[in-house]
Order: sequence, then structure tokens, then C-alpha cells
Amino acid sequence: MSNSRVKYEEIRQKPDFNHDTPQQRSVAIIVEILQASDHASLTKDLLAKVLEISKQGPNLTPVVVFQIAADAIKVDELCNTK
Repeated sequence: MSNSRVKYEEIRQKPDFNHDTPQQRSVAIIVEILQASDHASLTKDLLAKVLEISKQGPNLTPVVVFQIAADAIKVDELCNTK
């Protein structure tokens, strides 16, 4: 396990670790999208679309940008067919 993963697990085990902050939910969504794009071999396409959408909508939150990009390149549909 990488050092960053070990550190994350240590932090997660602390009693005051909060699973429900908006930032943690956003990061979890982005990670799920990246994992799905990796599974569907679409990570490069996803990241290119993320940059394009981010330029078009500079005020969108990162999680919204990732969600729009994932929908645009049909990550979920393609991930489920492999």
C-alpha cells in the first residue's frame, strides 16, 4: 500500500473523522467517475472533456464538471458493457 493510502487509512480510523462533509462527498463522486472511466478505458477522453467543460463553465464546481463530462462521454454505459 502506498504511503498516501496508509496515511488516509490512519486518518479515517480516527474517531473525529467525518464521512459526510460536502468536500468528501465531492471527492468520492470524482473518484467513482475516474474509476469508471479507467474501467472503460476512457480516462484520457474524460480528462479532455473535463478541461473543455471547465473552460466553458468556469464557475462550475469540480464535481459538477466531472459529472457533466462523464455523462457526455457515456462513461457509465461503456463501463457496464465491458
